[in-house]
Amino acid sequence: ETESSTGFNYVKKCSVDEYVRWDSPPNAFIENKANNYIVAIPHGAEKPISVGLHLHCWGGDMFGGYGFWDYYKNGSALIASNQEPYDWWTGYHEKFWEKNYKEENWKNGSVHPYSQDRMLSFLDWATEKYGFDKDRVFVKGSSMGGSGSVMFAIRHPERFAWCNSWVGIHNPYASEHFRGSYTLVYGKKEWNLKMAGSEIPAWDYFNDIWYLENNIKTGIPLLIFCNGKDDYMISWPQAAEMVATLQKTRQPYVFTWSMDDHSTRSKFPLFMKNDPPMPIDIRVNMTLPAFTKCSLDDDPGTGMKIIEGKPESRKNAYDGVESGQINLYLYWETDSITDKADKWKMTVALVESAPKDECTVNITPRRTQEFFPTQDAKFKWTNTSVQEGKIIQSGEITADEYGLLTIEKAIVSKGKNRISIFQ
Repeated sequence: ETESSTGFNYVKKCSVDEYVRWDSPPNAFIENKANNYIVAIPHGAEKPISVGLHLHCWGGDMFGGYGFWDYYKNGSALIASNQEPYDWWTGYHEKFWEKNYKEENWKNGSVHPYSQDRMLSFLDWATEKYGFDKDRVFVKGSSMGGSGSVMFAIRHPERFAWCNSWVGIHNPYASEHFRGSYTLVYGKKEWNLKMAGSEIPAWDYFNDIWYLENNIKTGIPLLIFCNGKDDYMISWPQAAEMVATLQKTRQPYVFTWSMDDHSTRSKFPLFMKNDPPMPIDIRVNMTLPAFTKCSLDDDPGTGMKIIEGKPESRKNAYDGVESGQINLYLYWETDSITDKADKWKMTVALVESAPKDECTVNITPRRTQEFFPTQDAKFKWTNTSVQEGKIIQSGEITADEYGLLTIEKAIVSKGKNRISIFQ
């Protein structure tokens, strides 16, 4: 255990414990693969302590490359490790280490999520040892870590409450600059190598867009993420496609973008600035709303190029506005949620700094704990203005093929609105 008066990665007065763990399958490709880990805890953190998996960027290590890490007002711990090999915090082929990168050698094997499995395994061990709060676990990363954090969150929604991703890749094959890096661990796309124990090609499984479209029924953690329109390494079109997919699949997210190339940083609801404490008490075992088609959303465009070739830096080469936000002005309260078999209720609102006093937005209950409508089940809904103390909207909705209910064009104001769905 080490302590430093200068702190650790922008957090003063904390402890840092270092570990070596000998991982074995399914957490590694061989028996007793040595991996390094650290656990950092701010002094005075309120128990049970929230914990984040922090994934470093390309060129970083477990001691840096992810920045600030204490994301809760009452303290949150950090778990970090070194990325080896560079599989973007996903996984790699079981024969990767044999140094025989040929189709005939790899075709009888498969890709395993080794990196995800070992990090989750260490999280389980550390949670038991330190008594961390398993319902307030988040995942965060930048660049390579930003790619991995979203991939962790949507594939393991039962493990994470929310995700903070900076300038990550959402579709590995669509990012030409780093496509070769993924090819080294998944094999060439045309080889069609599968994930272990399934018929799903690795290139599909680790494509966030494909994964979301093929798992619509499953609710994911809140994704707080960002991308830069001038980021020619990561690629803007795949980010625009990711946003469109989240809208279509009605998943919870906040997205911000700018012309700040690879230095773009995500922003949080309520604070709208970089690296604040998490303002909403989001938990794994708590429902949350998916906001889509908000009238205050800016237009990210479709990813269509409007300037051929590589333009001057910070010149918008794609359709849509240069910088903006989706869902940044919306938030919800967690201390008055009703999530029962026959009803769902939540108070939602606009932040005081929103450009208008009210907006309209579609609201879909997600990650419910007891409220599970069946297909074609009919429900009534009301929207009560908390400020005025009266119902301002009402109607009927029917659960779709995924059992999802969506209230369209609900009015949400700075004065707060109580949304109720019931039979």
